[in-house]
Amino acid sequence: MPDWRDEVGGAVRVWLGTIQAGARAPTWRPVGTVRPEGQGWFVVDLRGAQQKQTRPEELETLRISKERPTGATGSDDTGYRVLDAVLQGEILKVRVAAHVVGHDLRLWALRQPPTYLVETLRDRLAELSEPGLADALAHGRLSPPPPSTDGPLNPEQRQAYAACWTPGLRLVWGPPGTGKTMVLRRAIADLLRAGKRVLLVSSTNVAVDNALAGVIEELKPPAGLLVRVGTPQLPEIALNTGVSLPRLKAAHCQEVEDRRAAVEQQLVEFRRAANRVGNLTTALKRYDHATYLRAVELLSAERRIASLAEQAHERAKAADAAGRAAIDVEQLLLAETSALEEISVARQLLEEAARLERRLKQMDIVIGELHAEILEGDADRRKLERRANAIESLGFVERITLTGERKRLRREREALAGKLGDLAARERVATRNAERQRELLEPEIADYRRKADPVDDAEVERRESALKAARRANDQAIEALDSAEKALDRARLDFLAAESGPRPTSEHRQLVADAEREQWPQQYAELATLRQQAQNTAPAVARLERQHEQLVEELEKLGRGAEKVIIREARLIATTLAKFRLNQAVYEGPYDTVLVDEVGAATVPEVLLAVAKATETAVLFGDFLQLAAVTDSAVRKLDNADVKKWLLRDCFSLCGIENRVMLRRAPGRGADA
Repeated sequence: MPDWRDEVGGAVRVWLGTIQAGARAPTWRPVGTVRPEGQGWFVVDLRGAQQKQTRPEELETLRISKERPTGATGSDDTGYRVLDAVLQGEILKVRVAAHVVGHDLRLWALRQPPTYLVETLRDRLAELSEPGLADALAHGRLSPPPPSTDGPLNPEQRQAYAACWTPGLRLVWGPPGTGKTMVLRRAIADLLRAGKRVLLVSSTNVAVDNALAGVIEELKPPAGLLVRVGTPQLPEIALNTGVSLPRLKAAHCQEVEDRRAAVEQQLVEFRRAANRVGNLTTALKRYDHATYLRAVELLSAERRIASLAEQAHERAKAADAAGRAAIDVEQLLLAETSALEEISVARQLLEEAARLERRLKQMDIVIGELHAEILEGDADRRKLERRANAIESLGFVERITLTGERKRLRREREALAGKLGDLAARERVATRNAERQRELLEPEIADYRRKADPVDDAEVERRESALKAARRANDQAIEALDSAEKALDRARLDFLAAESGPRPTSEHRQLVADAEREQWPQQYAELATLRQQAQNTAPAVARLERQHEQLVEELEKLGRGAEKVIIREARLIATTLAKFRLNQAVYEGPYDTVLVDEVGAATVPEVLLAVAKATETAVLFGDFLQLAAVTDSAVRKLDNADVKKWLLRDCFSLCGIENRVMLRRAPGRGADA
């Protein structure tokens, strides 16, 4: 017996065969001629017959150019990527880089082939290996009605609410005015509070937005908890930065957007610079910058004569002061040198006393080292004795066992005793020598110091330090005097040169006055800078435009990456059944609960796909008395059993519900919401 998935797949393939063949790849089609509004914004009037054919989902990939873009994403260099789009009724506003200018530009939209949605449905059904609750739906097996809950809702609404919490597959009949949206709002809010992950889908954007708006009002969620995927129809959903997927992606990509804006600003500045060059060239047509510079030079030289004379006078005063300071320091140096020479005999006596004191100190050091060595050896001796005594205190058998150890200890003690004896003898000899030397040298040291009195070591050190300081001061004074004399020579030469040069005329004075009043020199400098930049303007602009396009492409790539993260971390995904299967991150799930609104207006195959993603609960809301899913007339004319079963029926009919009587008999019919 064939699997229901084979039947559904076959029906979809037959459906696909009825669609008129066309382009097999996405194609760029014109939306309309754009009108510039400034700062990169352009306007397109969508009221023409051709423009009205543009579907909302086609507004996601747009470009502005004169010629038709090429490639699946307009990856050629034709035109400019659209950064933002705002649909206001039948007026579409789009934004590109602010530097973009031009005439006869058109807006192009990337349109998928007519078979795209059905082909995707066919491929997703072919991938469906674990149908889950979709298997129950395909066989029309609904779960029993759940027990009603307490609360402010009416009994039917409470039972519909309970269906959203109870594992299994159920249908909820919700005709207009029965409170279906309120039930969805409360059920989804409570499911999210309980940590469940929910997929909310419908066949239309409006139905998705209406249900989502109620949840937002009920829950007031943080950004990213609820995510609307697709093209919202309600402005409050489209503009909600915490729910709208494009706006959540923009927040993730702010760093790259800042870099793109910086490149855009550079391009704008290039454009402004080109305009400024033209304006300055016109303004400076009668200005001769070389003549102006010569006039400024003459006036400056004239003003400098008095200044240079004063400067030469000040330099002469500084050189004179430096000369007097050098003489004073030289006299101080002579005085300090004489003061040190006065105590030369005493210095020699004190140096001899210090030499003898160092001899005595060295002898004390030798004695100390010998004594330390004796103490160390004595400690080793006591350690050996303690070990030997410990062995001797043992019993006869233990002592026999340790005979080798006893012999070793005896040898070590004997060797150590010999060493200690030798060290002691050396210490006694060194001590006697030191005592004899002290008896001889200490009187000699005292005699040297007595002969040097009243000069002592401190006085010698003071006079030596004073002489060193005087020498440093003398070197500094000589250097300062040399520097002052050189500065004086330069000042005198500058004064003589200025005084002998040419003087400005009245024409020179008038030219400088006019130029400074009109700021011609500043404008000339700006023009020179801009012209230098303008030499490479064309390649620089081309490079920056390529960089801008690369950054826009990077933004798109980052947006796709951010989109996966945002969708993966969200607890509620709200989208259409078509977008659900088109977006891989949304399709992957998983979801604890799948809620399908307006299920009567959806085809059975796309509902089966959504229900298959529910790990616990799937609830289908709708009204079998309203219009069924829209299918092509060519499909409705087919005489094919699988098409009739899976495409020309809705989920209510699939579960055996064609009227109110059948509804009440159905086991998992839910309630009138």
